[in-house]
Amino acid sequence: MKNVYSDIREARELILSNRSRSFSTLYPFTTENLNGYMSLFDFNKKRVLTVGSSADQILNSFSLGSKDIVCFDRNTFTKYYFDLKKAGIKEFSLEEFVKFFCLYNSNFIKNKEVFNLRDFERLVPYLSSSSLTFWSEILSCFSSYKVRNRLFSSDEYPVNVIKKINNYMVREKYNLLKKSIDELNVTFIHSDIRYVSDLLSGKFDYIMLSNIAAYLEGIYYDKLRGFKNNVLELSDFLNENGVIFLSYLYDYDKDTRVKFYWDLIYHLDLVYREFKGYQVSLESFKGIGSIEKDKERVKDSVLIFKK
Repeated sequence: MKNVYSDIREARELILSNRSRSFSTLYPFTTENLNGYMSLFDFNKKRVLTVGSSADQILNSFSLGSKDIVCFDRNTFTKYYFDLKKAGIKEFSLEEFVKFFCLYNSNFIKNKEVFNLRDFERLVPYLSSSSLTFWSEILSCFSSYKVRNRLFSSDEYPVNVIKKINNYMVREKYNLLKKSIDELNVTFIHSDIRYVSDLLSGKFDYIMLSNIAAYLEGIYYDKLRGFKNNVLELSDFLNENGVIFLSYLYDYDKDTRVKFYWDLIYHLDLVYREFKGYQVSLESFKGIGSIEKDKERVKDSVLIFKK
């Protein structure tokens, strides 16, 4: 069983190393238009199982009314980052939250105040003991630049995009979230997608898999079939009208021509064939590309599985 001190050692090694480790880095924010598709569904009082990553799936689910959230991730740093964001929401105004957590402003100019120690001290009273130990050690030993450059993915949009793709970062939603954030208690499961069903209990209304399926060829020996079998295992934990968000698809809708070099999950003819006999559909909405360029043309999609 890993503990905070072994996590600190691993984080230090990652920051000091010149080599990235698969699935060891954190995403600072989602790279998906979560607001684009989550707002189409009723999350009020729903039970949610979600991948951890940036913790934005958690925060958006709670902002939309979910009161029971379970998070799974193979990266144990995820819980510490969730605690840091939760503390930030409790203590900071939206502008202060942006200053502390967002690396780029709207013009992609780097924010020199990101993860600064002065503002971190304000979060100390609200952090769990393990998260306080983790972040105190990491932020006191390394510059914020090194922490963000080595412990986090470089895949981060500027703040104007981040605000549009996250429900909880709309000002009125953020202010409401500040008032209720103490009610947000998440169950964390340290596991990757292949084994998480062995550790679950109860039923869920929504299971959110982000874009894990983009890596299915490296996760499953039998690729798409392995993914399908994994999804069917997870579907045993769905409520009667439950939904699994199978995969987020960038720059893609039903009229998009599939390119041969795209990830296997984008080849919907193969996906539908593998899931024959099950309800799998595609929901499209305004894409990240449109939000960045303020145009309507580009759409993203999410693959949806229903029992």
